[in-house]
Amino acid sequence: MPDSQRISVRVKPRSSKDEVVSWEADKRQLTVRVTAPPVNNAANEATITLISKSIKVPKSKIRVVIGSNSRDKVVEIDADASRLKLLKPS
Repeated sequence: MPDSQRISVRVKPRSSKDEVVSWEADKRQLTVRVTAPPVNNAANEATITLISKSIKVPKSKIRVVIGSNSRDKVVEIDADASRLKLLKPS
């Protein structure tokens, strides 16, 4: 089973497009923009989908563990740390 990685994610909902804005590998800090509003878990789902596509890991392997109702979240990813190298600004 792969290791679990935790990263901090800053989410900017209701943006014009879904994109990775920045990735600071040394701090494990990701900033993303998503078009979904912060209502009914929509922004969380959009964030998980964006991370999934960026690092090529199934959505089922990614979950918000802290901050589900906040812009600042901690996301856990069941994947090898080398996958995080795929996070790049759009």
